[in-house]
Amino acid sequence: MRSKSLIHLSVMLIAILAVTSCVKEDFDKPPINSLPVGTVLNIEDIRTMFADSGDFQFMGDYSLYATVTMDESSGNIYRSAYIEDNEDAINLHMQQPGGLRTGDSIRVYLNGCIVDQYNELLQIDNVHNDSNIIIIGNQQYVQPTLVTISEILNGGYESKLVRLEGVEFAENELNKTFAETDQSSNRILEDCDFNTIIVRTSSYANFAQDSIPDGKGSMIAIVGRYNDDWQLYIRSMDEVKLDGERCEGGGGDLEQISIQEVRNLYTGLPLVLPDNRFIEGVITSDTEHDNLPGKNAFIQETNGAAIALRFTDWHDLPMGSLVKIDISAQELSEYNGLLQINNLPPDNASITGTGTMPQPHELSISELNADYENYEAELVKLTDVSISSPGGYDTYKYNLELDDGTGTINMFTYDYASFADENFPTELVNITGIASYYNDPQISIRNLDDVVIVGGGGGGDPIDEDFQGQTTYEDIQIDGWVNQAVAGSRVWIARDYSGNVFAQATSYQSEEENECWLITREVNLDELTAPTLTFESAHAYWVHDGLSVYISTDFDGSNIETASWINLNPTLAGEQNENYEWVGSGTIDLSAYSGNAVIGFKYVGDDNTGLTTTYRIDNVLVKGQ
Repeated sequence: MRSKSLIHLSVMLIAILAVTSCVKEDFDKPPINSLPVGTVLNIEDIRTMFADSGDFQFMGDYSLYATVTMDESSGNIYRSAYIEDNEDAINLHMQQPGGLRTGDSIRVYLNGCIVDQYNELLQIDNVHNDSNIIIIGNQQYVQPTLVTISEILNGGYESKLVRLEGVEFAENELNKTFAETDQSSNRILEDCDFNTIIVRTSSYANFAQDSIPDGKGSMIAIVGRYNDDWQLYIRSMDEVKLDGERCEGGGGDLEQISIQEVRNLYTGLPLVLPDNRFIEGVITSDTEHDNLPGKNAFIQETNGAAIALRFTDWHDLPMGSLVKIDISAQELSEYNGLLQINNLPPDNASITGTGTMPQPHELSISELNADYENYEAELVKLTDVSISSPGGYDTYKYNLELDDGTGTINMFTYDYASFADENFPTELVNITGIASYYNDPQISIRNLDDVVIVGGGGGGDPIDEDFQGQTTYEDIQIDGWVNQAVAGSRVWIARDYSGNVFAQATSYQSEEENECWLITREVNLDELTAPTLTFESAHAYWVHDGLSVYISTDFDGSNIETASWINLNPTLAGEQNENYEWVGSGTIDLSAYSGNAVIGFKYVGDDNTGLTTTYRIDNVLVKGQ
């Protein structure tokens, strides 16, 4: 996190004021008020100051003139407003709900306000409705800027009011409502050129249960941001005019074809795929850990077939993303026996959202070898496998042999994979990976979370999780673990600081009550001598104790509320600790428990009542003597 600094009149500010015209001539002079005007800034000034210093707090007399472009009246945002001046726009995060209306011309007295980012969206935070806001006039409505989806995705429109023409909701969003009953939801908007963007709707919006319109037309919305995702916030259904004829084929003139249908076209010789076709699926390969050339990827339908992709240049398709790919007139061929769609331009791939990772086929090595073509490019899981190196190595690099007693198969790791130089376990393991092919069948793991020790051999630690294999800002996904929301929509996500990845849960700006659990895979405590648990926790902006840790010996893997949970009462980060200070749990004795057990990390919070402490956990270790 960037350090927070107090901003006074300085050489930096003088330089900004010298370059930028700060007094907005479009606004009337504010009425006489006890709040001084001081130095007048515009939104571009504030963005420049943040770029130079990171998070900071105003201390002194500074003012910003702007117009409100979105308020809370629809319920689609909470304790928040968007404002725009002549050149730029920004989000206001308010201490209390209400007080502002779209079209209000305002002066923001910035003393005490904080400029920071919430999931990469720049905001003016800690804004008090009474002591920081002076309303100058009403019904001074800002006209939206006409843009395309591509222009939004290229940046430069953050927090602005925009208008899009010739757009429609993706075909798979039809027959849905804007939001689920109990959680905020993403819906995919697209144009006829296959460009897509998220439309984000709160479950509290007064149009949340309205049906998604099935036509093409125009939409006025605010451009928001959540980490790397650009998204739109609708102000009113009156500004959604999607009643015209849809793009032909629901996405330009392209017609969807299943991946299995693509595979069935191959007869042994290279061929050109039909015109006007696209496939859709989830990316199962992992770009972050580099166990695949940067031009390659694997895509699989959630309940269907998979295929390898070979692009003409490096792509940026993260694991778990839902992707549409224009395969019109592309080459379908084999490379050393692996069927692939070849020479794809990266621009032919469009991320449409977050997909549901396909469940791997659990089978023996002999079953995989006997019917390999049925599983090629798909996720598979091999159980009770031993790993050995024909070349005598003890790291993952290059060729290893997997043996489950029914047969053997090669597992290949590139030397530039992030884990290539890590030692592979000598214990029996379960392995999840992609069924690949290089002259013979082979397995390709994505990261070290695909290798889970199950016992046998040299013993070892049943759980040793440092979260380094997780993708930052994405939901925690570890084989055998459960990451589940009991109340609200949020679950545990991966975050990092200076290269250290950890699990994080928070209710900050969730606009809802939250209860989410991160539960380890089962550990057979009977196989351990004097089993213990250790981990670390940290918090940020403490206002309540939101983390607790439990053990259960009857959790069925899905029904959290029907399981028996015993509080382990570990040492946890609390009010007495500094922000982000890691606190050890102490060694927690598990010898009083027997059989298969899981450890549950429970987070509770409620943004509506201000219980928004952020909690982090790391280095979860269950072991015996």
